[in-house]
Amino acid sequence: MNVDPRRRYLTLAVCFLTWFSVILSRMVLPPVLPLVKSEFELSYAESGLIPTSLLMGYALVLFPAGWLADRMDKKRIIVPGLIFLAVMMLSIGLSTGCMQLLVLQFLAGLGAGVYLTPANALLSNVFSQNERGRAFGIHEAAVSIASMSATLLAVPLALTFNWRFPLFVCSGLLFVAALLFAWLVKEPTQGTKELVRPRLAVRGAFTRWFLALTITDAVGVGFCYNAFAAFMPTYLVNVFGVTLTYAAILVSVGYASGALGRVSCGPISDRVGRVKVVILLLALATASWFVFVTLRSPGVELVALLAVMGFALNGAIPVIFALVADLSPVEVRGTRFGFLATSSVGAGAVSGLVVGSLADAVGFVVSFSLLVVVETASTLTLVSARKALRAAGRG
Repeated sequence: MNVDPRRRYLTLAVCFLTWFSVILSRMVLPPVLPLVKSEFELSYAESGLIPTSLLMGYALVLFPAGWLADRMDKKRIIVPGLIFLAVMMLSIGLSTGCMQLLVLQFLAGLGAGVYLTPANALLSNVFSQNERGRAFGIHEAAVSIASMSATLLAVPLALTFNWRFPLFVCSGLLFVAALLFAWLVKEPTQGTKELVRPRLAVRGAFTRWFLALTITDAVGVGFCYNAFAAFMPTYLVNVFGVTLTYAAILVSVGYASGALGRVSCGPISDRVGRVKVVILLLALATASWFVFVTLRSPGVELVALLAVMGFALNGAIPVIFALVADLSPVEVRGTRFGFLATSSVGAGAVSGLVVGSLADAVGFVVSFSLLVVVETASTLTLVSARKALRAAGRG
């Protein structure tokens, strides 16, 4: 499919800004969870439900959004979702109780969830196979940059005003993103699309290679990444005794290196192969989690581990997306992206409750040790499916 290069990169730029806005909205509460916990007098498990409730709504719509993206204009899915999310972020900032906050977070997840899978399908159609790693890498760098921005901005704004103020900022940015997406993004025509029933699309997705990638992405990336996002600031405050502001700075190191991982690992996989890059990154993440839970002082080694952890976890994501796009027919890409993302976010939603509950019961060190086991299992899963992936296409 031939698309003018200027149009391709304009589309990528708008998608980057939109994804940044969505992720900023998703990530703006975890850095200030200690303040929310104090105001509403919550346990760690209850505070873990705050990001989990958003992820539950997010996961619920990922697959339907991907399925719809295979048979209608993706802009007609994305723009209404952005407007709805903007309204929900404003409403969350006005919430007066924990239950109200949880419900609004769930609804915000519904709005946020309609973006990713149609956008991935759009980028897959706009960019050719030998450019997809780079395109997904640039697009996914928005996640790390937004996460770092949320960490660095939310805490000072919350301490200066209150924890609600950053939510109002996110709401305004989302309205701007919706306007730009509606105005500037033009989807390439693909002719008449074949109708694929959801049940048949799911059944066709369950090849061995896709199942292995789904487990790898859900367990090795989704579960561990969301545990990092939801509880790393709290872990650093409780285990190392640092201030919340310093914890935010430390976590931002992981997000900064994550941006580098997303931008660099996609293009590298364009040249040396997707599978070997993902396996190497997951093995690196496993090792960094293992060493991290043994540390007891916030020295230089802590900064280095957070950087390595962020690079590895984030770098794997665009490579997995590019691999799915490479091996999937155009008429079911959105459906497969939807199923993959649903599994990953579902695992991430569970991680908040699991890690928070374990922290309440046995402490943060033990709860984070679970992530070493999870990361190891995902790495071994992908290694076992390496031949199937190579047989299916590009590896």
